[in-house]
Amino acid sequence: MEPGTGVVDDLARLTDLNQHIILQELQLRYAKDTIYTYIGDILLSVNPFKELPLYDKEVVCQYRNVSVLSQVPPHIYAIADRAFTSLIRNKTNQCCVVSGESGAGKTEATKLLVKHIIGLCRHDTNTDLHDRIIEVNPLLEAFGNAQTVMNQNSSRFGKFIELKFSPEGYIFSAKINEYLLEKSRVVRQGYGEKNFHIFYYMFAGLSPTRLEALLLENSQNHRILKRTDGIAVYENEAVRKYCEDMMKHLKYLFQVIGFSQEEDDMIYALLAAIVHCADVEFEVDADTDGVYIANEYTLDIAAGLLGVHSEDLISALISNSSIVRGETIVTLKTIEQAEDGRDALAKALYSRLFGWIVRQINILLSPKQSSCGTTACSQIGLLDIAGFENFQQNSFEQLCINVTNEQLQFYFNQNIFAWELEEYEKEGINGSDIVFTNNKPLLDMFLQKPLGFFALLDEESRFPQSSDLSLLDKFNNHFATSVYYLTASQTKSKNLMVFAVVHYAGQVHYVYSVRLACNAYLAQSTYQCMFCTLIDTPCKRMV
Repeated sequence: MEPGTGVVDDLARLTDLNQHIILQELQLRYAKDTIYTYIGDILLSVNPFKELPLYDKEVVCQYRNVSVLSQVPPHIYAIADRAFTSLIRNKTNQCCVVSGESGAGKTEATKLLVKHIIGLCRHDTNTDLHDRIIEVNPLLEAFGNAQTVMNQNSSRFGKFIELKFSPEGYIFSAKINEYLLEKSRVVRQGYGEKNFHIFYYMFAGLSPTRLEALLLENSQNHRILKRTDGIAVYENEAVRKYCEDMMKHLKYLFQVIGFSQEEDDMIYALLAAIVHCADVEFEVDADTDGVYIANEYTLDIAAGLLGVHSEDLISALISNSSIVRGETIVTLKTIEQAEDGRDALAKALYSRLFGWIVRQINILLSPKQSSCGTTACSQIGLLDIAGFENFQQNSFEQLCINVTNEQLQFYFNQNIFAWELEEYEKEGINGSDIVFTNNKPLLDMFLQKPLGFFALLDEESRFPQSSDLSLLDKFNNHFATSVYYLTASQTKSKNLMVFAVVHYAGQVHYVYSVRLACNAYLAQSTYQCMFCTLIDTPCKRMV
């Protein structure tokens, strides 16, 4: 069929197909509110940014036991139906990958996939597991999602959801694996962006008495909630009311999951401790050339909420200790090092809290006993991964996300192109006109040991005298001959701390700092030092 009409559901059927034609066809279909389009087995979804009548009961029934995809219009439900049908019919595990840039609708697409699969499978009348699987999603979003310049509810972590079924088609358990949580957002947000939702829900939804017990003041007075664009924490009363309502819903979900009152209290205490910890300030100590805590009252609050002695927390924040030949050597931190350690600690605490919540959700979704007996069970895996990112300023998080997408692209290349060309060759079919970019050399540049990008970064971040310049010099020297790496001069950037990587999706400029690179190491040493002194409280079991 000829392109340029916007009526073809599967673009693989067009007589000619290239990037321009794909974009043209998607635009024509989007103008008609047709947001789903196939390219072979791949479903393209374009975020409509408005409500469309595509998910009511009639549509749900239309996408049950679909024998041929071309019989019904393209839809996310069709992908869910195909995965479940193949699981039952072929007795083989299935996987759906949801990827796209921020704001593309990945989170909503994943929720729709889960909801339709749960609706298709058989339900044990003695369990409400299918309801629980759907109910826990707002809890994950509260702690793992945030407002970005692209998206009001952007997922700032990746997740792999495993849905396990008996041979008869009963769902009997689910498991969520989380990774790549954007921890830096806890202490630092970009222009026009916000922290994780839970902080705003907490300030708006907890009672004044509860907030007073946590010694939390006006949200505008805390560093990690102040917006870099100068806008108020709650833009208007409607936003504040929404956050208040979401907190009420989270309290209900805490009960559904089975959090005890003690655990419920410790979640709020740990969140408050993170807020107070980030508010700790340092001043230069002229007598020792080190630093001291400028607002010890704030630190005392954080220590009390964490269940750690103030002296131990102070020691962890303003000094480093190491054991050399059996002797403990203590060195004092500079202001920069102390601030990095403080932020690293706040990020580590939040990361541990998020991981604990996911583990509690998995306990809720796990089977009380094996529902498969001696028969092997099958599963559907749903991978919700952040897509390729290229912002005005890209840092370590964007680098990690983009390298992850490079690995995913490599997998696609292997499955869709490389192995298919091998089959062509075996069958004597000429495939010389099929060209694709092999990104394995770029992955080797990042992942090889001992001279790959991440190996060099790990090595440099452990040197006490490392600096931004020494890190960048190391990168420039090792990757000078790589066609995938560009120095600041090659990019013609005025910022000398910039380097660029030529990804499969395009060139991305990264602004990188060894201070941020050292944060992981600082978090480990500061966190371990503080953790050893934690009093035996629920907080210690949580983090």
